[in-house]
Amino acid sequence: MDPGAPGAVLPHRARAFGNLQFWLSLLVGAIGFGGMFAMYSYIAPTVTEVTGLDQRWVPVFLLVHGAVSLLGTWLGGRLSDWSVLRTLVIMGLGSAVSLLAFWQTSRWLVPALLTLAVVGMSGSAWVVALQLRLMAVAGSARTLGAAMNHSSLNLANALGAWVGGLVIAGGWGYRAPSLVGAGLSVAGLLVLGVSLLVHRHGRPATMG
Repeated sequence: MDPGAPGAVLPHRARAFGNLQFWLSLLVGAIGFGGMFAMYSYIAPTVTEVTGLDQRWVPVFLLVHGAVSLLGTWLGGRLSDWSVLRTLVIMGLGSAVSLLAFWQTSRWLVPALLTLAVVGMSGSAWVVALQLRLMAVAGSARTLGAAMNHSSLNLANALGAWVGGLVIAGGWGYRAPSLVGAGLSVAGLLVLGVSLLVHRHGRPATMG
């Protein structure tokens, strides 16, 4: 429904919040994408303390992550043309595996950069597919679905940074957030699995 249309009123759009698939999709983003933020929030000390590089290398790592994330946005769009749900599964797995790999490869320059690139690409492609998923399950409230994706990612940012900080404060070191991040990605995939089961068995998508 287009903004400004006579039926585009708040109660009408708010019906999306009674849709189980809408909430499950939001949880996929808030939990699953938190994995990337768990690692990325502490990339600077990881570069200097784990990889053992001068702080001047930090912008290089940020540049690689940002540039490849841009490529991931394009990739996410192309893959989503094929299948949104399959893209969510593939990129969620890619995020989990690459974060787990970064737990090891962060100790060496080239492997760390290559793994970070995969983290960035899979994560940004995941976001594109998630936005399309939210717009689909929101029904006629597609603009609400698109907006809520950003809210979901903001929660992911807070959750990932918080959990990453907890393991660092617990004395596990700057490699630990990547391991926790992989766990968050897997948790997001489990929520996605529930969403897919609901979708497959055609259960009612509304709550209440």
